[in-house]
Amino acid sequence: MIHVSLRSGFSLLQLMITLAVASVLLSLGIPQWSHLVENNLIAAERSQFSAVLQFARHTAVTQNRTVSLCPSVDATVCSGDYLAWHTGYIVFADDNGNKQRDTGDTVLRIVPPARAGMMIQSSKGRKALRYRMDGSAWGSNVTLRFCAVHNTRLNRAIIVHGSGRVRLSNTLSNGKPVACER
Repeated sequence: MIHVSLRSGFSLLQLMITLAVASVLLSLGIPQWSHLVENNLIAAERSQFSAVLQFARHTAVTQNRTVSLCPSVDATVCSGDYLAWHTGYIVFADDNGNKQRDTGDTVLRIVPPARAGMMIQSSKGRKALRYRMDGSAWGSNVTLRFCAVHNTRLNRAIIVHGSGRVRLSNTLSNGKPVACER
């Protein structure tokens, strides 16, 4: 049993009102906190991926070699799954340019899996990204989608142009909302 002293200047009614107001404020604040945390996770993952792309491009130019990135579950070979970049990915010197990490290819960077509640997917069929020695990206533009499992309004994208330039976007290149396949 709770004993409330009236000597403190608070009545039981005032205490109940204070607790009610506090609980309402907490119930309003917790969803906003969750949204903020999830938004920051998406931003952090996208920033990290952008930095890795810049690293790969810079390495291709400065070392005068082809550099590829691909999703990888085990940090040694490419999985070939364009829908699963969130399982982790590797950056490697791809001297024969086949977009697969072969035995002699040097791993330059290993990126661990994304945080829970996130998906990272590339354009359909784009199992790997490759930078040429001049810093251009091999092939047509590719879009990397960063999706929050619980709040699709937070989804974001990275668009890699054929020139190798990286652009952060809140929409797809055609202006449509970013969405991931489930």
